[in-house]
Amino acid sequence: LGWMNIGAAQSPDSALASIISTILVIVGSQSIGTGIAIALPVAAAGQVLTVIARTVTVFFQHAADRYAEDANFRMIDICHVSALAVQALRVAVPAFLVAVFASPEGIQAMLDAIPKTITVGLQVASGFVVAVGYAMVINMMGGKYLRPFLYLGFVVAAFTSFNLVAFGVIGTVLAIIYVQLNPRFAAPQTVAAAPASVADDELED
Repeated sequence: LGWMNIGAAQSPDSALASIISTILVIVGSQSIGTGIAIALPVAAAGQVLTVIARTVTVFFQHAADRYAEDANFRMIDICHVSALAVQALRVAVPAFLVAVFASPEGIQAMLDAIPKTITVGLQVASGFVVAVGYAMVINMMGGKYLRPFLYLGFVVAAFTSFNLVAFGVIGTVLAIIYVQLNPRFAAPQTVAAAPASVADDELED
């Protein structure tokens, strides 16, 4: 969905798209590919809401500047929380309205209005998301010392029926063991030497 903002260009709203598409998929008993087809237009609509919400928060920023000149820290806190509340309402209000008024019949009618070419194309594209995710992980794990863990994960996944939670626990345990055994992460231990005068006294005794 183009999550990152570049300069002044506002990216589509992935948060609102994820929440609303999840609600519609659950209520309408739709597939993941259909959820992605729903998420794309919702993200574009959420982009407009994001611009409006951030424009409104400018008022609180200028108000906080005025209160800062008077050292009114309580009102600065209120302005900060109020700006956050505007951002929260940007997602909460549309999601609440969809959750209350959405019906399986309405969702099906909306999906039927989308051309088949678009829905099938997005379902195919959703399969590429997994491949792109693995490619990003491999790109980040460019170090040769990390690749054995990557290959081990693929082998274990191929011959076992572990879920993602189990893989997360195994990966965390292996990472802790690796850090503990790797000398690069071990802090050098300095042995405290006895003062010279004490050592001389012991030799004389």
